[in-house]
Amino acid sequence: MWEVRVFVPLAPEDDATAVCRALCSGLKIPIQYSEQRTDLYLVGSDPSVGLKYRYGNIGGDLELKRTEEFTDEGAERISKTIVSPISVRSAIERCPRVEVKKHRWNGVGGREVTLLDVDSPVAHGRWISLCIEGIPKAQVGRAHEELFTCIKAAGVPTKGEVITCSYPKWLHRVVTPEAMTKHPS
Repeated sequence: MWEVRVFVPLAPEDDATAVCRALCSGLKIPIQYSEQRTDLYLVGSDPSVGLKYRYGNIGGDLELKRTEEFTDEGAERISKTIVSPISVRSAIERCPRVEVKKHRWNGVGGREVTLLDVDSPVAHGRWISLCIEGIPKAQVGRAHEELFTCIKAAGVPTKGEVITCSYPKWLHRVVTPEAMTKHPS
């Protein structure tokens, strides 16, 4: 199955809560049900592969995400696997680490809105991610259009480029170039 994920950068003065409420309304996601967690991502040199510790659980198993296929619009078919830290020890030691605090609202049909706070030595900023996942490839164009229509209808202020891609590719774009050269993987 496929996912279309859009990352929208926010300025510090933006009211993130109001923006999230407007986006949830546009995607028909109930605002009262949400989850909060912090994930620790390891950013390697290949943007089609990502490693993360869910809930920042260093020492626990890692989730490995790999882009299997992608479209020109930025939609991706991703595989997820749980791996032991021992099996990827050298990557763990070499990769920059990025802690991402998430406040996520999930709806029906694989729709979600997530507020992302990134504050680490190698990347920082506040972002909102909108996603429609678990869809067949034939619905990718419609999902892409739905997300961008929702952003526009909600009047979401953006301080920069809106990015359509998976978490690993997004992190690869927001981590400072200096961090990638200090920690080649």
